[in-house]
Amino acid sequence: PAVISTTVVLTALGLPLEGIAIVAGVEALIDMGRTAVNATGTTVTSLLVATSEGEFDREAFNRDEDEDIALNAV
Repeated sequence: PAVISTTVVLTALGLPLEGIAIVAGVEALIDMGRTAVNATGTTVTSLLVATSEGEFDREAFNRDEDEDIALNAV
């Protein structure tokens, strides 16, 4: 999507289309950052809503699963 937008903007401004190579080179990195921010925001929002509604079990969240498995295996 960014490459298409860049093509339109560069053409409209009368700039050389070689600028697309620069955008295409960094687009993957920018997209990874955008995805990380999106996933973090979704996770934090879910945690805040669950906490405010009393649905978040902090004990279960902090429990060490390895310890649980060892106790259940005995």
